[in-house]
This record gives sequence, C-alpha cells and structure tokens, in this order.
Amino acid sequence: MGAAVRGPSGSLVLVLLLALVAAAADGATLLFEELGDGPVPVPGVGNAGLSGITWLEGERFLAVDDQSGRLFPLDVRLDASTGAIRQVDVGAPVQLEGAKDAEGIVRRPETGTVLVADEGTHDVREYDPASGKRLRVIPPPALYQGRIKENKSFESITLATDGSLWIATERPLRQDGRGPNSTSGGLVRLQRFDASFAPSAQYAYRSDAALGLVGVVDLLATPEGELLVLERALTGAGLSARLFRIDFSQATQVASLEKLRNQDGVRPVAKEKVWERGGGFQNFEGLALGPELAGGGRLVLLVSDGGGHRAPHLLALRLRRGPDAPAGGAR
Repeated sequence: MGAAVRGPSGSLVLVLLLALVAAAADGATLLFEELGDGPVPVPGVGNAGLSGITWLEGERFLAVDDQSGRLFPLDVRLDASTGAIRQVDVGAPVQLEGAKDAEGIVRRPETGTVLVADEGTHDVREYDPASGKRLRVIPPPALYQGRIKENKSFESITLATDGSLWIATERPLRQDGRGPNSTSGGLVRLQRFDASFAPSAQYAYRSDAALGLVGVVDLLATPEGELLVLERALTGAGLSARLFRIDFSQATQVASLEKLRNQDGVRPVAKEKVWERGGGFQNFEGLALGPELAGGGRLVLLVSDGGGHRAPHLLALRLRRGPDAPAGGAR
C-alpha cells in the first residue's frame, strides 16, 4: 500500500495517508471478466497441490506445490485477441530447500527471487527459483508464536509496488476467536512488513460465513496500491472463490492487541466483493497479476489446488478499471 506505516499505534499522518489511498481507489470500480470457456487443466503435474502462483515475465509463471515443496514453471499461452488460455506447458520442477507446506508465492522484481509463505513452518522464506536454495527466513511478529491453528497458517502473500509485503493466515489465531462457520465470519490479521521486511502494521479482516473450508487463501496488491483478498468457501452449490477489495481508511491497527475476541473498539477493514465464482469443485487458492492484455486491462490468473484428488486448473480473468460502473464479473 502507499502509506508508510512505522508503528503499531495509529496516528493522524497514517490516517490521512490511508484516506488518500482509499479516495483514489473509490474513483474507479474494479471489473473482472472471465476469459475463455472456464478453468483449464494444468498438464503433466498429476494431482499436484498447486496452491500459489506468481508472474515472472511474458507468458511465464511459477506455481508452488504445497504437497512436495516444488516450483513448477508454467508457460501460459494466451489467445492474442481474447486473452483466453490456449495452451499450458509445464517445465522441470525445482525442489525448495526445507519447504514443508509451501502455500503462497510472489516474485521480488528487483532481485528475481521468490518469497514463499509456508503453512508448515509458519513463516515466509526467500528462495532462488532457479536452484531452490533458501536465502533467508522472514518470521512473523512474536504475537503469532504458539497461537496459529493447525493447518490454518500462512497461505496468503503479496508485494505492493512500494516493496512492502503483506501476509495473512487462513483462519483466526487461537486467541482471536472461533470461526468462520455457517453463521458468522472470523477475524484474521492482515500483516504488513515494510520494504526491509520489518513488521510495520496489522489490521483485522473479517472473513465471510460459509458451510466449511472458508478462509483467506491469497492476497493481491494492484499497481494502484489497493489490496485484494481471495476467500475460498464451501457453499450449497460447491466451492466458491471470492475476491474482495479492502478499505483501510477507518480500520484499527491491532498489532498491540493480544487478542481480537471481545474487543469492542476494534474496527476491521471494510471489504467490497468485486468478483465471485461459485459452484463446482475447483479449489482456487492462488492468484497472480499478469501482463497487459490486448483490448485493455491486465491478466489475473487463478490456480486451483488439486489436493491429491484432481488435476489443478488455471482460470484467466481480465481486470479493468471503470469509473461509476457497476461491479462486474460476479456469478
């Protein structure tokens, strides 16, 4: 995001900066258009758990497998006129050193390295994508230690254009309450690090209610400085994928709070649903911003986790910005 957050307590300067970001975002609605005939299977990887994806350049992406801790290079060939996926070619995988449950991935443009959110080790790790060598470990703040629920740790990761890093756990921390469930959502902490990867801000985010499997599964920072949250949920019609745009302008910083449960003064970030795909059994867990598309807009690519039961798939979206237009792409 555009604000330079320096500490856990709020300040007038911080509020003003976040308000400016929110005001800029309010001038244009995010419009998502599904490209092609639906999800496209990823060949040659079996039922791999591709749970995160990031764009390198051109048609080249990297997907991470949470079951084996491997990176898979993907060449995603698009139709030149429509942007629909025409072919997916998979390169030789690279084993990530020490990976346990690699869930989210994002590329650092200035170094060419990748940052991986690991649900098993409860941290973020930087790797050389060519060799898989681990270069550093970025631990979360001490508040997270011993409080992350089993298999509900860090799945989400993104880098903003100012170099700041955002991560989130799939479900609330132990001290932050139960949920989400069929009647209520749960409070998840959005954690920001500055460009040097020092913790710099933290906000509460309330996920939607759903029958099950609901949680925050990825984040995406737009070039304009907005933060998008991808939620996955089980509904009566199957699995759904939902994208929400976040507004921080009235939110409370919560880094100094030991727990979020029963805290009347905590204001979570506001959220606006900008896209949803419901039904079926595709477990979309990762998303990446890709290149500009012919005809305008940017490619947003989602990847589903096969989970050892079915082949992973890719879904291509076109992201446009339009003032005063109704939210598009909802299904």
